[in-house]
Amino acid sequence: MTLAGFYYSYLWRGQNWRPLFSFSGQVYGFHEYGAYLGILALAMILYATWKFFSKDYPLILTGWLCFLLALGNFHLLSPWNLLHSLPVFRSTRVPYRYSILFIFMAAIICGRAIHLLSRQKRYARYVWILTFLLALDILTVSVPILWKAFPRPLQAKEVSSPFCQIWDKNPNRSGCYSSMYLNSLKNQGTLNDYDPLPNTCHAIPKGRWDYQGEVFSLPTPSQGKVKYLYWSPNRLLVQVPKGFQGLVIVNQNTRKGWQVIGGKKTSWKGLLAARIQKETSGQIEFIYSPLAFWWGLWISLISILGTGILLWQQKKKSPSL
Repeated sequence: MTLAGFYYSYLWRGQNWRPLFSFSGQVYGFHEYGAYLGILALAMILYATWKFFSKDYPLILTGWLCFLLALGNFHLLSPWNLLHSLPVFRSTRVPYRYSILFIFMAAIICGRAIHLLSRQKRYARYVWILTFLLALDILTVSVPILWKAFPRPLQAKEVSSPFCQIWDKNPNRSGCYSSMYLNSLKNQGTLNDYDPLPNTCHAIPKGRWDYQGEVFSLPTPSQGKVKYLYWSPNRLLVQVPKGFQGLVIVNQNTRKGWQVIGGKKTSWKGLLAARIQKETSGQIEFIYSPLAFWWGLWISLISILGTGILLWQQKKKSPSL
């Protein structure tokens, strides 16, 4: 990011009337770069950095490191270039997203700085004015942008029942990426959706010559057919004809974390499937419950509990700044 880019991102008040402005020399649009702070907030950040650095240097150093990362490829040895040489991180594309962490740090230390000033008699009377001016400056720039965030009114769409996978070829919506939400309102899955991960799509879109339905079986039952009783992104309930023995196949990619109740999980040409025995036929249930979800849930609960305990302990003590 150049000095001009820094100005347009953090200090340019014109963001409020031109929300789709593309910064000169940048690849992406306003939504990736715009994060207005203003001169007053920037001054408060510098003051708070100087005031609290000796005590909160881990937080402050992390925040300013994220700021340097957000500047992108400004030098051969820039933090962004060094980070980009590591596995996993080399797949990231927009350095400016690290500014979110910088602003998070800035908000914390600025709040502490305002609280510190409010406890000093000679500055206390001016703190309310300072806080009001900070809020007014930021809100008058940021709020009007949200007014223009969704310019197109929501239109009622004919709902596809049951759910089906499609390949979006509509050229009137700036490509399939912008129509993902509209398709989801119609109860349709977009196979050519926006996905930066290198996933191979095994699902078959409706209308293609080899499309056999959203759920089908091999071999075909002599009586009846398999069909959805319930569909959601993480739970599928499928009716199976009695006496059927074979594969029940779901028209979506298989993945670790899927569990089958009433059959044995397997895959067929990359699709989610279950092997059914006669004694277990009737209906089967697919449930997506990955181990990563449970790890994340427990980590979140422990973190919330630990934070609550720390806050409760600090409440007993007088606040120190």
